[in-house]
Amino acid sequence: MGSVHDPLRNMRWFRRYGCACVIIVVILLGITRPTWGQVNLPQQPSSVMVPSNVTRYGSIETTDVVFDGKKLFTIASPTVWNRNNPGDLIPVEMRAEFVAANLRRIVAPYVQNLLDSREPQVIISVATINRETVLLGRTEFQQQNIVILTVTELDSSYHGIPIPELARQWQQMIQKHLQKAISERTPKALIRQIFQATKILALTLIISVLVLGLQRLLYRRRIHIQKRIEALKEAQSDHQTIPQHIPGASPPHSQRNLHSLNRHELIKYITSYFSYNQRYKIIAFFNYLLIWLQVAIWLAGLAHTLSIFPQTRGVAPKILDLPILWLMVWFLTGLGDKIGDFLIDRLRQAWEHYDLFHLGDITRKSLRISTTITTLRGVKTATVYTVRAGYILTTLGVPVSSIFALGGLLALAISLGSQNVIKDVINGLLILWEDQFGIGDIVQIGEYSGVVESMSLRITQLRNSEGCLITIPNSSIVKVSNFTRLWSRVNFEIFVDCQTDPTHALEVLQKVTQAFYADPDWQPYLLSLPEVLGIDAASHEGLLLRVWLKTQPGKQWLVGREFRRRVVQSLMQAGIALGRPH
Repeated sequence: MGSVHDPLRNMRWFRRYGCACVIIVVILLGITRPTWGQVNLPQQPSSVMVPSNVTRYGSIETTDVVFDGKKLFTIASPTVWNRNNPGDLIPVEMRAEFVAANLRRIVAPYVQNLLDSREPQVIISVATINRETVLLGRTEFQQQNIVILTVTELDSSYHGIPIPELARQWQQMIQKHLQKAISERTPKALIRQIFQATKILALTLIISVLVLGLQRLLYRRRIHIQKRIEALKEAQSDHQTIPQHIPGASPPHSQRNLHSLNRHELIKYITSYFSYNQRYKIIAFFNYLLIWLQVAIWLAGLAHTLSIFPQTRGVAPKILDLPILWLMVWFLTGLGDKIGDFLIDRLRQAWEHYDLFHLGDITRKSLRISTTITTLRGVKTATVYTVRAGYILTTLGVPVSSIFALGGLLALAISLGSQNVIKDVINGLLILWEDQFGIGDIVQIGEYSGVVESMSLRITQLRNSEGCLITIPNSSIVKVSNFTRLWSRVNFEIFVDCQTDPTHALEVLQKVTQAFYADPDWQPYLLSLPEVLGIDAASHEGLLLRVWLKTQPGKQWLVGREFRRRVVQSLMQAGIALGRPH
């Protein structure tokens, strides 16, 4: 069986890493510019909301001027209340983009020709034009000054520095960064940058290979545990037999051992299955962490590599901004999903071993665990994915409250057309939490009886004595007769000849019950000494003798058949005839 599933597991492994690679490529393609050295004209934003890079202080808005991925200084402009119709005002983010575009014009010749080894001196000057303080810039090889920006009263007011002093600070800052930008674009600098990027990528690859080795170790361990789980399932399926001790049916005596093992084998199977399954989930959890560690390693490596080159330095923060936020949300919600699985497993263990909810014997609790755990996992998964989708939509600016309101209206419309389904689910919850029956119980629901083979919040499936699978909607379950809840009883009754001495007949029954209870092969099935109640009726058909035998759950048919055999044999040996019409 392992050889059949290994290719599928390998396909899932490659598909998982393929998806991670596709995510990284899409992030890079989605945020890179068409031409790194091209001067892009700023575009007016279409939203009336304040952009994320803008801070509003009443009538003043501020933002940072960014060049080569680094923040140079902060500028201020009058508040634009409606960015769809700013009028004569220029939004501060557009002003910042104009400034960055002017800076790129100064170094543009060196961006377009990477083989140019010249490293000219940058000249930034402060001038007064039309009574306004203006910063001008050029290189020593350029004849014409380029207007970088005008230092305004709002800039001075925001920084609390006089305009001439602020202009000198910005002059020094711009000259320093432009000179560095030109130096970083020389062939010698490019070779150094490529060497540094190669070292970073090599280190990233080494760390990734080490993490991959840990993943392979965990993968082999997962395969080993999964094979144990599959072997456990195969062993259970080999021993699983459809119970024939349905009310009104008479299973053959040859199925006695199989019948006695059914519930105990089921309990043992559930316990072992959950033990292996918990180990499998723990390993899967660590493997999940390693997968995301791989993604984080490569994203960090790519971001660091891109930050080395001035042409791509502006992309690095974007890789570590919104995409990383989405990945972190995905990781944290997935982590919450794994932790939820772990807590649910711990709840199962506490429920099973420490009797948290006092729901009866261990047999009963073991049979109920699978249904409750499945329901809890479904609720947990739905909650995790709802939180994940809601947070990601929030980061995109989508009004999640409106979506939930629309979803509520849609759910109301669906509920009006699916009332029976809703009734099924509600009644299924009540059946589950009231512990009316569980998987493995033998019940009678209306006219149908059988062993509960499967149950969910919507339906319950029974398997009757003929092997027929009966599906019953939970909403139609009004009355349930559970034949295997905590304990069962054999209501034994037999007619003897009306001319029989009653005292003698009762003595024979008493001896049979005592011998039956003392038999070590049958005593485990009996919870107490059988009660000989006496004579319940007398007629021309004979004397009706009644005995009650309290048995383990589901053992009443097995015990009843053996007890009848012994009673009939003892009556024949005592010379007592069975009742018959006269």
